[in-house]
Amino acid sequence: MALNLLAQALDDAVEYGLLDANPARGRRRRRNVAKTRRTFLELDQVVDLLDVAGEWERALPPHQQYGRRALLATLCLAGPRISELTSAPRARLDLHGGRLRVGEAKTTAGLRDIELTFALQAELREHLAHMTALGRAASARAPIFPTYRCGSTAPATSATACSPSASRANAKREAEGRMLLPDKATPHTLRRTFASLALAAGRDPRWVMAQLGHTDARLTLNVCAQVMQRQRVDEALIWQLMRFPDEPEQRAFSPTNSPTSRLGMSSAFPARSR
Repeated sequence: MALNLLAQALDDAVEYGLLDANPARGRRRRRNVAKTRRTFLELDQVVDLLDVAGEWERALPPHQQYGRRALLATLCLAGPRISELTSAPRARLDLHGGRLRVGEAKTTAGLRDIELTFALQAELREHLAHMTALGRAASARAPIFPTYRCGSTAPATSATACSPSASRANAKREAEGRMLLPDKATPHTLRRTFASLALAAGRDPRWVMAQLGHTDARLTLNVCAQVMQRQRVDEALIWQLMRFPDEPEQRAFSPTNSPTSRLGMSSAFPARSR
Protein backbone atom coordinates (compact mmCIF):
# COMPACT_ATOMS: atom_id res chain seq x y z
CA MET A 1 0.00 0.00 0.00
CA ALA A 2 2.81 2.43 0.86
CA LEU A 3 4.51 1.69 -2.47
CA ASN A 4 1.26 2.37 -4.31
CA LEU A 5 0.89 5.76 -2.63
CA LEU A 6 4.51 6.62 -3.43
CA ALA A 7 4.02 5.61 -7.07
CA GLN A 8 0.94 7.81 -7.34
CA ALA A 9 2.81 10.81 -5.94
CA LEU A 10 5.77 10.27 -8.28
CA ASP A 11 3.38 9.99 -11.24
CA ASP A 12 2.54 13.64 -10.63
CA ALA A 13 6.24 14.49 -10.51
CA VAL A 14 6.74 12.85 -13.91
CA GLU A 15 3.72 14.66 -15.31
CA TYR A 16 5.12 18.04 -14.20
CA GLY A 17 8.54 17.25 -15.64
CA LEU A 18 10.30 16.97 -12.29
CA LEU A 19 11.32 13.35 -12.99
CA ASP A 20 12.08 11.50 -16.23
CA ALA A 21 10.57 8.26 -14.99
CA ASN A 22 8.77 6.90 -11.95
CA PRO A 23 11.23 4.79 -9.91
CA ALA A 24 8.35 3.26 -7.94
CA ARG A 25 6.77 1.67 -11.01
CA GLY A 26 7.72 -1.72 -12.46
CA ARG A 27 7.33 -5.33 -11.47
CA ARG A 28 10.86 -5.64 -10.10
CA ARG A 29 10.06 -3.01 -7.49
CA ARG A 30 7.65 -5.36 -5.78
CA ARG A 31 8.79 -8.21 -3.60
CA ASN A 32 6.95 -11.50 -3.72
CA VAL A 33 5.43 -12.04 -0.30
CA ALA A 34 4.51 -15.51 0.89
CA LYS A 35 0.77 -15.91 1.23
CA THR A 36 -0.34 -16.18 4.83
CA ARG A 37 -1.82 -19.55 5.72
CA ARG A 38 -5.15 -18.97 7.38
CA THR A 39 -5.51 -21.08 10.47
CA PHE A 40 -8.30 -22.60 12.49
CA LEU A 41 -8.36 -24.64 15.68
CA GLU A 42 -8.54 -28.41 15.78
CA LEU A 43 -11.35 -30.01 17.75
CA ASP A 44 -9.27 -30.86 20.84
CA GLN A 45 -7.87 -27.32 20.82
CA VAL A 46 -11.39 -25.90 20.89
CA VAL A 47 -12.25 -28.04 23.91
CA ASP A 48 -9.12 -26.90 25.77
CA LEU A 49 -9.68 -23.25 24.83
CA LEU A 50 -13.20 -23.26 26.23
CA ASP A 51 -12.16 -25.13 29.37
CA VAL A 52 -9.37 -22.69 30.26
CA ALA A 53 -11.58 -19.69 29.43
CA GLY A 54 -14.13 -20.98 31.92
CA GLU A 55 -11.47 -21.60 34.58
CA TRP A 56 -10.02 -18.12 34.01
CA GLU A 57 -13.46 -16.50 34.35
CA ARG A 58 -14.27 -18.33 37.58
CA ALA A 59 -10.98 -17.17 39.11
CA LEU A 60 -11.80 -13.49 38.46
CA PRO A 61 -13.80 -11.24 40.80
CA PRO A 62 -17.48 -10.89 39.82
CA HIS A 63 -17.13 -7.37 38.42
CA GLN A 64 -14.63 -8.64 35.81
CA GLN A 65 -16.80 -11.50 34.60
CA TYR A 66 -18.79 -11.18 31.37
CA GLY A 67 -18.88 -14.74 30.03
CA ARG A 68 -15.56 -15.48 28.35
CA ARG A 69 -16.26 -19.18 27.83
CA ALA A 70 -19.73 -18.60 26.36
CA LEU A 71 -18.42 -15.81 24.12
CA LEU A 72 -15.62 -17.97 22.70
CA ALA A 73 -18.01 -20.93 22.38
CA THR A 74 -20.39 -18.79 20.31
CA LEU A 75 -17.57 -17.72 17.99
CA CYS A 76 -16.40 -21.33 17.57
CA LEU A 77 -19.80 -23.02 17.23
CA ALA A 78 -21.87 -20.36 15.43
CA GLY A 79 -19.39 -18.14 13.57
CA PRO A 80 -20.65 -14.56 14.08
CA ARG A 81 -18.34 -11.57 13.77
CA ILE A 82 -17.12 -10.31 17.14
CA SER A 83 -18.82 -6.94 16.56
CA GLU A 84 -22.11 -8.67 15.74
CA LEU A 85 -21.96 -10.75 18.89
CA THR A 86 -21.04 -8.01 21.37
CA SER A 87 -23.65 -5.59 20.03
CA ALA A 88 -26.52 -8.10 20.13
CA PRO A 89 -29.10 -7.53 22.89
CA ARG A 90 -30.96 -10.35 24.61
CA ALA A 91 -34.02 -9.59 22.48
CA ARG A 92 -32.16 -11.00 19.47
CA LEU A 93 -31.34 -14.28 21.21
CA ASP A 94 -34.03 -16.96 20.91
CA LEU A 95 -32.86 -19.98 22.86
CA HIS A 96 -36.23 -21.70 22.48
CA GLY A 97 -36.06 -21.41 18.69
CA GLY A 98 -32.29 -21.88 18.64
CA ARG A 99 -31.22 -18.76 16.80
CA LEU A 100 -29.40 -15.46 17.21
CA ARG A 101 -30.32 -12.53 14.99
CA VAL A 102 -27.35 -10.38 14.02
CA GLY A 103 -27.32 -7.17 12.06
CA GLU A 104 -25.22 -4.18 11.08
CA ALA A 105 -22.86 -6.50 9.26
CA LYS A 106 -20.53 -5.72 6.36
CA THR A 107 -22.76 -7.07 3.60
CA THR A 108 -26.45 -7.58 2.91
CA ALA A 109 -25.93 -11.32 3.43
CA GLY A 110 -24.67 -10.48 6.91
CA LEU A 111 -28.17 -9.47 8.06
CA ARG A 112 -29.24 -12.91 9.11
CA ASP A 113 -30.39 -15.40 11.73
CA ILE A 114 -27.61 -17.67 13.01
CA GLU A 115 -28.67 -21.16 14.02
CA LEU A 116 -27.44 -22.34 17.41
CA THR A 117 -26.34 -25.90 18.04
CA PHE A 118 -27.66 -27.93 20.97
CA ALA A 119 -24.33 -27.63 22.82
CA LEU A 120 -24.16 -23.87 22.26
CA GLN A 121 -27.70 -23.34 23.51
CA ALA A 122 -26.73 -25.10 26.73
CA GLU A 123 -23.64 -22.88 27.06
CA LEU A 124 -25.69 -19.71 26.56
CA ARG A 125 -28.41 -20.78 29.00
CA GLU A 126 -25.80 -21.35 31.69
CA HIS A 127 -24.14 -18.03 30.83
CA LEU A 128 -27.36 -16.01 31.06
CA ALA A 129 -28.29 -17.67 34.35
CA HIS A 130 -24.87 -16.77 35.76
CA MET A 131 -25.15 -13.15 34.58
CA THR A 132 -28.54 -12.90 36.28
CA ALA A 133 -27.07 -14.35 39.47
CA LEU A 134 -24.40 -11.64 39.35
CA GLY A 135 -27.12 -9.00 39.23
CA ARG A 136 -26.65 -8.00 35.60
CA ALA A 137 -29.62 -6.60 33.71
CA ALA A 138 -31.88 -9.24 32.17
CA SER A 139 -34.16 -7.00 30.08
CA ALA A 140 -34.70 -7.43 26.35
CA ARG A 141 -32.38 -4.48 25.66
CA ALA A 142 -29.61 -5.79 27.91
CA PRO A 143 -26.53 -7.09 26.07
CA ILE A 144 -25.91 -10.81 25.98
CA PHE A 145 -22.38 -10.24 27.27
CA PRO A 146 -22.77 -7.35 29.74
CA THR A 147 -20.10 -5.45 31.62
CA TYR A 148 -20.23 -4.80 35.37
CA ARG A 149 -22.23 -1.62 34.67
CA CYS A 150 -24.55 -3.61 32.37
CA GLY A 151 -23.24 -2.02 29.18
CA SER A 152 -22.18 -3.89 26.06
CA THR A 153 -18.74 -5.47 26.13
CA ALA A 154 -16.60 -3.66 23.55
CA PRO A 155 -15.40 -5.81 20.61
CA ALA A 156 -11.78 -4.93 21.44
CA THR A 157 -12.29 -6.01 25.06
CA SER A 158 -13.95 -9.24 23.99
CA ALA A 159 -11.18 -9.91 21.49
CA THR A 160 -8.68 -9.86 24.33
CA ALA A 161 -10.40 -12.92 25.79
CA CYS A 162 -9.19 -14.96 22.82
CA SER A 163 -5.42 -14.53 22.93
CA PRO A 164 -4.98 -14.87 26.73
CA SER A 165 -7.21 -17.94 26.73
CA ALA A 166 -5.13 -19.41 23.91
CA SER A 167 -1.94 -18.70 25.89
CA ARG A 168 -3.39 -20.45 28.93
CA ALA A 169 -4.46 -23.40 26.80
CA ASN A 170 -0.99 -23.59 25.27
CA ALA A 171 0.65 -23.66 28.70
CA LYS A 172 -1.50 -26.66 29.55
CA ARG A 173 -0.90 -28.38 26.22
CA GLU A 174 2.85 -27.77 26.28
CA ALA A 175 3.07 -29.43 29.69
CA GLU A 176 1.21 -32.42 28.22
CA GLY A 177 3.39 -32.54 25.10
CA ARG A 178 0.53 -31.73 22.71
CA MET A 179 0.35 -29.53 19.62
CA LEU A 180 -0.08 -25.86 20.50
CA LEU A 181 -2.76 -23.47 19.32
CA PRO A 182 -1.78 -20.89 16.65
CA ASP A 183 0.47 -18.09 17.93
CA LYS A 184 -2.01 -15.38 16.97
CA ALA A 185 -5.44 -16.74 17.77
CA THR A 186 -8.05 -14.05 17.04
CA PRO A 187 -11.85 -13.94 16.88
CA HIS A 188 -11.54 -14.41 13.12
CA THR A 189 -9.53 -17.59 13.79
CA LEU A 190 -12.57 -18.83 15.68
CA ARG A 191 -14.89 -17.91 12.78
CA ARG A 192 -12.75 -20.08 10.52
CA THR A 193 -12.84 -22.74 13.24
CA PHE A 194 -16.64 -22.71 13.05
CA ALA A 195 -16.44 -23.20 9.29
CA SER A 196 -14.06 -26.14 9.73
CA LEU A 197 -16.25 -27.83 12.36
CA ALA A 198 -19.43 -27.29 10.36
CA LEU A 199 -17.87 -28.70 7.20
CA ALA A 200 -16.38 -31.63 9.12
CA ALA A 201 -19.89 -32.32 10.44
CA GLY A 202 -21.07 -32.60 6.85
CA ARG A 203 -22.81 -29.23 6.55
CA ASP A 204 -23.52 -27.87 3.09
CA PRO A 205 -20.92 -25.18 2.19
CA ARG A 206 -23.77 -22.89 1.11
CA TRP A 207 -25.33 -23.18 4.54
CA VAL A 208 -21.94 -22.43 6.15
CA MET A 209 -21.58 -19.32 3.98
CA ALA A 210 -25.05 -18.15 5.05
CA GLN A 211 -24.17 -18.64 8.70
CA LEU A 212 -20.98 -16.61 8.29
CA GLY A 213 -22.74 -13.88 6.32
CA HIS A 214 -20.44 -14.28 3.33
CA THR A 215 -21.23 -13.63 -0.31
CA ASP A 216 -17.72 -14.67 -1.40
CA ALA A 217 -17.14 -18.43 -1.26
CA ARG A 218 -13.34 -18.27 -1.10
CA LEU A 219 -12.99 -18.54 2.69
CA THR A 220 -15.46 -21.42 2.91
CA LEU A 221 -13.86 -23.31 0.03
CA ASN A 222 -10.36 -22.72 1.40
CA VAL A 223 -11.34 -24.16 4.77
CA CYS A 224 -13.20 -26.99 3.02
CA ALA A 225 -10.04 -27.97 1.14
CA GLN A 226 -8.09 -28.15 4.41
CA VAL A 227 -10.82 -30.16 6.13
CA MET A 228 -10.86 -32.71 3.29
CA GLN A 229 -7.15 -33.39 3.84
CA ARG A 230 -7.71 -34.60 7.39
CA GLN A 231 -7.12 -38.28 8.00
CA ARG A 232 -8.26 -38.64 11.61
CA VAL A 233 -11.32 -36.83 12.93
CA ASP A 234 -13.33 -37.48 16.09
CA GLU A 235 -16.65 -37.51 14.26
CA ALA A 236 -18.65 -38.39 17.37
CA LEU A 237 -17.38 -35.35 19.29
CA ILE A 238 -17.83 -33.05 16.29
CA TRP A 239 -21.44 -34.21 15.99
CA GLN A 240 -21.95 -33.69 19.72
CA LEU A 241 -20.84 -30.05 19.40
CA MET A 242 -22.40 -29.27 16.01
CA ARG A 243 -25.75 -31.08 16.00
CA PHE A 244 -29.01 -29.17 16.39
CA PRO A 245 -31.74 -30.02 18.93
CA ASP A 246 -34.01 -31.55 16.27
CA GLU A 247 -31.26 -33.87 15.02
CA PRO A 248 -30.49 -37.30 16.50
CA GLU A 249 -27.81 -37.67 19.16
CA GLN A 250 -26.06 -40.29 17.04
CA ARG A 251 -25.12 -39.76 13.41
CA ALA A 252 -26.94 -41.95 10.91
CA PHE A 253 -26.28 -42.70 7.26
CA SER A 254 -28.59 -41.16 4.66
CA PRO A 255 -28.04 -41.90 0.94
CA THR A 256 -29.47 -38.57 -0.24
CA ASN A 257 -29.88 -35.11 1.17
CA SER A 258 -31.87 -32.12 0.06
CA PRO A 259 -29.68 -29.46 -1.61
CA THR A 260 -31.34 -26.85 0.63
CA SER A 261 -30.50 -28.69 3.83
CA ARG A 262 -27.76 -27.90 6.31
CA LEU A 263 -26.03 -31.10 5.27
CA GLY A 264 -24.04 -31.67 2.10
CA MET A 265 -24.97 -34.16 -0.59
CA SER A 266 -22.13 -36.52 0.33
CA SER A 267 -22.72 -36.32 4.06
CA ALA A 268 -23.22 -39.39 6.21
CA PHE A 269 -25.52 -37.38 8.48
CA PRO A 270 -29.32 -37.20 8.32
CA ALA A 271 -30.87 -34.65 5.98
CA ARG A 272 -32.36 -31.49 7.40
CA SER A 273 -34.42 -28.96 5.46
CA ARG A 274 -34.25 -25.33 6.45
